[in-house]
Amino acid sequence: MKSGATLAPSISNPPPPARWWGLSSRGVALLALIVIATIAVYLPSLRNGWVSDDLPALVQNNAISTSSYITNGFTHDVLWSIKQFNPDLQVHSASYRPFEIVWFAINAQLFGVNHPAPWHLMKILLQVVAVLLCFRVAQLLTGEIVVAMLAAAIFGLMPAHIEPVVWASAIPEPLSTVFELAALIFLIQRKPGWSRGLMLSALFYAFAILTHESAIFFPVIVFAYLMLFEAAPANDTRTARPARSASTNAHIVSALTACIPFLIVTLVYAFARMHALGDHAFGMPHTYTQAQMHGVVEAAPLRGAAQIAMTLPTVVLLYMGILAIPGLANPIHSLEWTTHLDPQVFIAWAALIVLAVIAIAFAWRSSWRRVYLFCAIWGLVTIALALKLNTIWWLNEDRYLYAPSFGWSLALALAIFEISTVGARARLAVGIATALLLLSYGVATIRGQRYWYDNLAYYTRAVQIKPNDPYYRLAVGNLLEDAKDNAGALKQLQIAESLEPQDMYLHLRLAQVYMKLGRTKDFEHEYNVYEDSGASMIKSVHVGPDGKPDGQSAATPQAPSADAH
Repeated sequence: MKSGATLAPSISNPPPPARWWGLSSRGVALLALIVIATIAVYLPSLRNGWVSDDLPALVQNNAISTSSYITNGFTHDVLWSIKQFNPDLQVHSASYRPFEIVWFAINAQLFGVNHPAPWHLMKILLQVVAVLLCFRVAQLLTGEIVVAMLAAAIFGLMPAHIEPVVWASAIPEPLSTVFELAALIFLIQRKPGWSRGLMLSALFYAFAILTHESAIFFPVIVFAYLMLFEAAPANDTRTARPARSASTNAHIVSALTACIPFLIVTLVYAFARMHALGDHAFGMPHTYTQAQMHGVVEAAPLRGAAQIAMTLPTVVLLYMGILAIPGLANPIHSLEWTTHLDPQVFIAWAALIVLAVIAIAFAWRSSWRRVYLFCAIWGLVTIALALKLNTIWWLNEDRYLYAPSFGWSLALALAIFEISTVGARARLAVGIATALLLLSYGVATIRGQRYWYDNLAYYTRAVQIKPNDPYYRLAVGNLLEDAKDNAGALKQLQIAESLEPQDMYLHLRLAQVYMKLGRTKDFEHEYNVYEDSGASMIKSVHVGPDGKPDGQSAATPQAPSADAH
């Protein structure tokens, strides 16, 4: 504007020009500080070893360095190359994630699988990219640098991200989220019509859906954004109802037209998924238990609509707690299925409804209500597949929160910003509370990484959380035996056997440890129990602390697989 140019010389100290993403030098420095803090809290993960799925999927996977590894990843399920599974089977899971295979292949070619430190470093760098994209999306949606900075800081330090960031093989959730955030940025910044920005947005959506199937609902997010921010109804209430109706219909048609590229990507993905997975393209319900894997005859759990309805509110409340409360993030959680109607079910549903009413009331009174609504839609859409409770192994897994956590981060940052504008006292109180929250997030994130140090640390934590699970006890016993702590292994196996006496494999493992300790009578007793049962030996790879199979016959429980779910 010309008038602005004429006034410029009269200003003795003009503000520095905006640089990257419209940020001043001070803004760039603050964003860099957030990035440095994010890197700092995850640096302890560089000393961590391989954990759980890392061993079969990466270390022991001979196919990972072959030329066919990537090409087969586009025509098979994600577990096709893991040697513990029967290679003659068409599929081993309902996970079609070619870009997960691509990530593994690139890392294996660059770093090998001898040491996990470079793999952990790549995950930290991916987290940094996610933090920057989180900032940019928040900036584009709100136009407020302060809100975007807060959202990025919350996202970067959040303890809920420990599992998806520090677990080497848990790549689908963070990588898919990065692609989705990038797709949203291109969508927001696109030019009218079927522009290059729209095509790039659809392309990154394709990358996201080929990384994790939860991205299949991203077109819903696209439609929500278009209706909330680009097709908002006019504020003039005097407009005739027919005119408003026609305008709304036009907006809907425009939004659906913009969604066409995303729907085409979804359709192509669906055909590729069906070609790769066959009958399991729409899921593989897990209806067997750990005991059944060891030959124990017991009824398969039946999870009907009633049990899902009784369990769902506690699952959602725990997810909300993991997002909000430092210290709740863990490798596993003790939440179990609710099989009988009791007061806890009504309390959980009531708490969920009350929290929803409070959130709606707060958002409805805000001038930022559309942003809050978008955050809610983002969170619900990205968590949707994880709430399909009858098709997943564990009711709660922290990594499922990686994508939804963007919605939480932005909504919380915006709420903090709004409260701080009430007055000086409110600004001071909110500032102190926010600083303490971020500090507690960072400390909890650093402390929580010790549970991912190695398999022994992981399964020891699992036993602490679920002391009555015999198969976590079995895992700890196996690892202690590998570490030459036969007395410690014996204690864990004795507890496991007392918890699941019908599992003959536990009796066999006890017999083996008794034999090592020279307790002949105890060995004979446990081995005779095993022999008299007529059970057959279950062969599996016994993984030592160094991550290499030692050739013994042993079993560890099915870990929360980063690949299968």
